Amino acid sequence: MNGFIACRSDEILPEFHVYGDDQYPAHGSVIWAVEDGVKRKAAVYDDEKRRFMIYDENQNK
Repeated sequence: MNGFIACRSDEILPEFHVYGDDQYPAHGSVIWAVEDGVKRKAAVYDDEKRRFMIYDENQNK
């Protein structure tokens, strides 16, 4: 499993790398984004789907 950060220079920056099947983020783990000095929740880990899901503030109020 790999995770990557978007980069303005089109480089791929690894955010995390999991070695093995039993090493995954905890359910509900959060990836935060900081844009123009504003911190926002960007994605939340779903352990059933075994992936980070895009966080939508409008759906999660």
